Amino acid sequence: MSWLAFALAAAVGAGVRSGLNEFSVMIRGVHAESWIANSLGCLMFGVFYKILPEHWNGLELRWILLAGLCGSLTTFSGLMSEVLRLFEAGIWRGALFYVFGCLFVGGALILAGSWIGKIILKMV
Repeated sequence: MSWLAFALAAAVGAGVRSGLNEFSVMIRGVHAESWIANSLGCLMFGVFYKILPEHWNGLELRWILLAGLCGSLTTFSGLMSEVLRLFEAGIWRGALFYVFGCLFVGGALILAGSWIGKIILKMV
């Protein structure tokens, strides 16, 4: 039954990402909701990775939340569609900045999430 839990978690992540699209705001030619979704997903990934055991009551909760929820919230295809849109508009510097900015911010947020997870574990 873990496949069903995975599918439900992925549906929630995709739903959140779709909900963010309702508040579409362009910032320098880039949809802000993609940046927000990727950033939020990276932060959540770091927290979940740190605080969740690999197995919980027979379900692989960590995998379900990391790959299902966070994976559907932060999509590589979403990132690449923004990059393609910028390249096609002739904003190649913006496209490169967006890629490297997402990688840097995503990396920083996943580390911050891991740090938050450590704090949560110490409190429990």
